Amino acid sequence: MDYVTEALRLHPLLVWLWRFVVFAAVAYLLILGALIFIRPALVMRFFEGLAVTGRVNFLEALLRIIVGVALVGTSPETKAPVFFFGFGAVLVLTSIPLMFLHELHRRQAVWVIPLVRSILPAMGLVAIALGAFIAWAATRY
Repeated sequence: MDYVTEALRLHPLLVWLWRFVVFAAVAYLLILGALIFIRPALVMRFFEGLAVTGRVNFLEALLRIIVGVALVGTSPETKAPVFFFGFGAVLVLTSIPLMFLHELHRRQAVWVIPLVRSILPAMGLVAIALGAFIAWAATRY
């Protein structure tokens, strides 16, 4: 764990970049959570568009990898380093196959989208809670 985080923090600019990405992800989660309650149809169109093309699928996976690496990179300076490292590692490890399995992702959307529609308010609460927790834990002591 220490070797990985040290490698990601070799330059002060990288440390700043990882923190920026983490707080951009926090903003995304908070905005997404709020939009679920304010404009649910807009959020559903966004979710439905994620698996439509290979390019969008690849971009989604790439962004998840970047956020995952950022969570790992910032983990030593957070209030919950094990959570940040573990959550970041899970994001990276699950995103790599997602990059190359667009067809599977697209076929999954057929049954996932109706499920998402039925649990959308819960997803909004979880997005807001996760964003708030990451923001709290990522702030310095």
